[in-house]
Amino acid sequence: MNLRSVKTIVLSGIALLVATLPSLAQIQIEPIRLTTATRFNCGPHLETYIVRSLDNRRGTGIRCVKFSKGQQGSSPHSAP
Repeated sequence: MNLRSVKTIVLSGIALLVATLPSLAQIQIEPIRLTTATRFNCGPHLETYIVRSLDNRRGTGIRCVKFSKGQQGSSPHSAP
């Protein structure tokens, strides 16, 4: 295989990936169910949730999350 063939294969792969990403981003996934922690509170400006795995097994500990108040370009993130 010469260098030109390798370049063609790589560029074709990149073009295919770029063409399919928008459609893959629209695939519906099951919504995440959040369980609020009752015995611990992260504070007045943070939501407190129990840690669970994606297959709904209970984890250990809690997660403190701060939600944005409708500001564009911001998303929920874990508190430090």
